[in-house]
Amino acid sequence: MANSLPTAVNLTGTDLSELTQFGKVYLFETVASTQEIAKGLVSKREPAIVIALSQTRGYGRFRRHWHSPPGGLYFSYLTFPDFSVKHQLTQLTLCAGLRVAQGLEEITSQKIAMRWPNDLILAGKKVGGLLCETMGQGLIIGVGLNLNQQYFPAFLSDATSLFLETTQQFEISKVLKTLLTSLTNLFKDFASGKFGDFLPAIKERQVLINQRVRVELWLRRIEGTVIDLDDTGRLILRTDPGRLITITAGKVHRIRNV
Repeated sequence: MANSLPTAVNLTGTDLSELTQFGKVYLFETVASTQEIAKGLVSKREPAIVIALSQTRGYGRFRRHWHSPPGGLYFSYLTFPDFSVKHQLTQLTLCAGLRVAQGLEEITSQKIAMRWPNDLILAGKKVGGLLCETMGQGLIIGVGLNLNQQYFPAFLSDATSLFLETTQQFEISKVLKTLLTSLTNLFKDFASGKFGDFLPAIKERQVLINQRVRVELWLRRIEGTVIDLDDTGRLILRTDPGRLITITAGKVHRIRNV
């Protein structure tokens, strides 16, 4: 696969040189999905960053479509950590979300919240999301961020961008370097530390705690109030009859008061 440099990205030689410290760089104007391209690179057994200005079939959890128009930043980071992540994807997703949130706060001075397990929230609206997947020995972290979009279609009334909240234009190269540095440092800390070390900061940013939600599981729906995250990162839900249950995976929808 040949590298293709999108004309609309202002990346200097210095920018490219700095990005290569994280892996081989693949830059595209438009792709179907950076995540799928990264999966195709796993057999090369080398770290890589796949970046696109837009996606036609970007996706998040449960293969849900991720609106990926020009103006955002869409990248997948393929790495080969020296620790097993296959059974820690929930925790790793939460930690990666925390590090991306912290990186964006460094750039914007805006408080970035999190919505379990993988959404990034700014001013009460969704500004980005993450998807962690494994393939063979590879770990692929997909990140979609709304950077410079000035409007969203009506069906995305819950979306916002950094530009809409700050009235500033953001350089893709600066955002990329900051976030890739944060994610690389995460691997070091995650391998040597404990998930509990990350948990207080993750909980502090969670917008679902103390909120009523509906959780769609494989064969049923559950409604209740989120009261906490447990020590493995699962949602603790108190159902209306008062029963406490833990949620490992599922589609979570906030029930808004009417």
